Amino acid sequence: MKKQNQCLKNFILSALMIPIGLTFAKAEEVSAVGVFVEPMVLFESTETSINYPTPFSNSTGRVDGFGLGARFGIHLVESVYLALDARYSMPQFKDSSVQYDAKAISTNWGPVLGVQMPVAGLRIWGSSILGGGLNPEKSGGLDVDFQNASG
Repeated sequence: MKKQNQCLKNFILSALMIPIGLTFAKAEEVSAVGVFVEPMVLFESTETSINYPTPFSNSTGRVDGFGLGARFGIHLVESVYLALDARYSMPQFKDSSVQYDAKAISTNWGPVLGVQMPVAGLRIWGSSILGGGLNPEKSGGLDVDFQNASG
C-alpha cells in the first residue's frame, strides 16, 4: 500500500511539473528586447550648499520646482533595461547668505540601469547624472550660474 501511495504522489508531482516546465520554456522563446521613449513630469527638490568667494560667507539654500523630461532606452531582456534620462525644469532657487531668491533653469542628463517586474510593470532604477547645470536669474545684484552637474 505504501508503494502505491508513493507512486501516486510521484505521478501527481510529475503531472504538475510538466505544465510549469512548459510555461518556462514558452516564456524563454518570447523576445522582449525593444526600444522605448517615456515622457516624464517631475518635481525637483534639493538642498544646496554654496561656498561663495570673499567677502560672502558659505550658505545653504533650496531648489524647488516642476519640470519635464524624457527617458530613451532599450530593454535588454524583458525585465532589465538601459536608458538615458534628460530633464528640464524651471525651479525657484533660494539662498540664505545673500538672500538670493530667483527663478532658474535647470537641466541634467545621465544613464539609467533598471529592472522591471514583467507583469505589474513596477520599476526600480538607478541613475547617474553626468552633466547639466542650474542658471538662476539675477537677484540682489548677483548673477550666479552653476555648471557641471553630477551625482
